[in-house]
Amino acid sequence: MSERIVIITGASQGIGFAVAKKFLTKGDKAVILSTSEQKGRKSEEELKELGEVTWLKCDVSKMKDCQAAADFTMEKYGRIDVLVNSAGILSKRNSFLEVDLDDIRRVLDVNIMGTIQMISAVSKYMVKQGSGTV
Repeated sequence: MSERIVIITGASQGIGFAVAKKFLTKGDKAVILSTSEQKGRKSEEELKELGEVTWLKCDVSKMKDCQAAADFTMEKYGRIDVLVNSAGILSKRNSFLEVDLDDIRRVLDVNIMGTIQMISAVSKYMVKQGSGTV
């Protein structure tokens, strides 16, 4: 297989962006996901200098967004070779006396459930094609 088709969550900045750069410099094609359209489009433009990249708005805490990203990638490329779960957020740094439970739930929804939901969305395709790496 020459190039790989890679989905990278949280790829508009930080580690996800660096991972996307690395895959693109190896000749792979990337579908980068983030919640911020402004950051996502900016990252897409910058990364296009290195190879084929497509940005999609995706909130990994929402299963429908995860499934839509996997479905889009399959429709465009016919396979998903790699999933990189890089999306992550931090909670407020409060003591337990001032804890914001909604904030903690959001962190868990993105950092844990987002990872699980992306794996769920792509795994059926990877099993059907007989290969794939998460």
